[in-house]
Amino acid sequence: MQCVVLTGLIKGEYIQPLLEMYKNVKYKILSTWKDQPHLHIFRNNGFIIQLNDYPCHQNQTNFQLVNIREGCKLAEKLGFKYVIRMRTDLICNNMVKFIENIPKDDKLSILGFIQTHTFYIIDFLMASSVETMLKIFDKEQTQGDERFVEQYLMEEWLGYKLEQGDSHFNVIYDTLKEASIDLVLLSKPWGFIIASYCQQYFFRK
Repeated sequence: MQCVVLTGLIKGEYIQPLLEMYKNVKYKILSTWKDQPHLHIFRNNGFIIQLNDYPCHQNQTNFQLVNIREGCKLAEKLGFKYVIRMRTDLICNNMVKFIENIPKDDKLSILGFIQTHTFYIIDFLMASSVETMLKIFDKEQTQGDERFVEQYLMEEWLGYKLEQGDSHFNVIYDTLKEASIDLVLLSKPWGFIIASYCQQYFFRK
């Protein structure tokens, strides 16, 4: 079975879009910090709630890692074999159809890659087996490690610097585009992710 692990902060302006987006999704976990507001609203709308303590070393990597890891651990405990990690500020126009188009295997499904001063994944969403996800989000970043989030996660998981054509990934950009699925980040003024953001010069399929 597959479930969604939703992670991130709970802001008032996210609530209604998220409830509408996930209303027809049966299996969904919200993994967030213990101090977040509005949790009863999500609990009353069918979300399983996982509450977490903040990491000892508080940086952007660990803020993401802890919520994802603990959400995946709960998914595993509940008997789910595959998970889709989504952000609380990421809205999809058809979540049921989106889920139907996500591969169920041990590879990491992502939108694609970005080429700037280095080569790294687009991590707006990530999906794989629980086993793979727990390998990726296992070890918290230590103080003094200055690698950015995507670099740290991929290098720790793969054991080497990410290169184009790596066989560990499913790139699902074309699949979602053909299915007329698009995404919007509520926290960024970027518009549609698939139709606009991923069309920019630095995006690679």
